Amino acid sequence: KPQIVLIMIKEENVLKAMSKLLKSLNWSGYAHIDLLYDIKTKEFKVLEINPRIWQTLEASSFAEVNFPWLYCQTVIGNKYEIPEYKEIEFLTFNGIFKKVKNNPFFLFKLRYLWKHTPIKYILKDPGVHLFLFYNYLSKRFKSN
Repeated sequence: KPQIVLIMIKEENVLKAMSKLLKSLNWSGYAHIDLLYDIKTKEFKVLEINPRIWQTLEASSFAEVNFPWLYCQTVIGNKYEIPEYKEIEFLTFNGIFKKVKNNPFFLFKLRYLWKHTPIKYILKDPGVHLFLFYNYLSKRFKSN
């Protein structure tokens, strides 16, 4: 299932290892690398690599990395500095509903909702999110 909470962290060893992996594959373009942390071995393990913009794009923008803009700059040959991303916790749209279902008072955590959810995007462009909400409800009621 898609993630409902995403936590962006800085783990230098992982960044170095993924950079080495992509160089060894002669990779160019997007690389969404799914990792799993093995508690027993205390290692990150690669699950898969996808050459696409992924569903976590909103979370990336919260971490102050605009992947589509970076891609466009690369394609047209513009130089840019690789952005320093922020460590963040991001709760997806579906995550909000699950939290509220478990604790209706979660809606009163306004500061958290503003800083860690797509609420600000929903207010900027409600049409997209109303469509997503409609799809969410459609799937929810079809399965019940």
